[in-house]
Amino acid sequence: MTAPKSHVKVSGIWKEAKKIYVKVSGTWKDVNKAYVRQSGVWKQTFTRTQFSYQTSAYSDPAAAAITFSSLSFGAADPTRKILIGVTCRDNSSSDVVSVSIGGVGATEVLKVRNVSGGYLSIAAFYIADVPNGTTGDVYIDWSATPFYHGCHVWSLYGLETNTPTSTATDTNGGSPMAVNLTTQTGDWLFGVAYSQSSTADNITWSGLTKHSQPHGTTCGASYTATSSESPRAISASCASTSSYNAAASCSFRP
Repeated sequence: MTAPKSHVKVSGIWKEAKKIYVKVSGTWKDVNKAYVRQSGVWKQTFTRTQFSYQTSAYSDPAAAAITFSSLSFGAADPTRKILIGVTCRDNSSSDVVSVSIGGVGATEVLKVRNVSGGYLSIAAFYIADVPNGTTGDVYIDWSATPFYHGCHVWSLYGLETNTPTSTATDTNGGSPMAVNLTTQTGDWLFGVAYSQSSTADNITWSGLTKHSQPHGTTCGASYTATSSESPRAISASCASTSSYNAAASCSFRP
């Protein structure tokens, strides 16, 4: 759904409002949503564009299809999209057949497959419009039976497109893996990395803020750009320099 919009007149020119404030008990507060009453019906006219990290999950066993159940999706909203970062490992040429988020078919944002030495690692992003529910399932159907499944979840509000403004991948097996992005102020940046090392690997990020790491093989990160950079240096560092490592990043412009 297209995000509701409000406009303000500045020097005789109407401009789209990115934020709205109201004064409550003498304090100005940032508004997430605004409504107006038209013909007796309250209609939403403004949704603050924002994203929030929700949760990360991990599943170890090999499976041709994996369901991450009852994951946090954040507050429901007509404009909400759910973005997931996915990682996995296999001993064959696995690929993603389909992904659904909260029962909604998801669109691939980007995917990298590292097939060094006949093995395989995947780092990928998928997105779907999921307006309803505060929790939901993520289902991934594979062409084979990968293992070490990782899933990282963000909720995106007010974003009008599923198309990223910048993407990057790295499968060089070195550490750090560089996934630089070209940014403008206010862009939303996301990263996901797979490490073929051990359950104890502490994946670290530079250029993004690391989130909870559910397992040593997988980690997600994100950031809101505070300036325009071409590029913004982003990297994921793993304890292992395995040739099977993989990383991906993407950005959206709200």
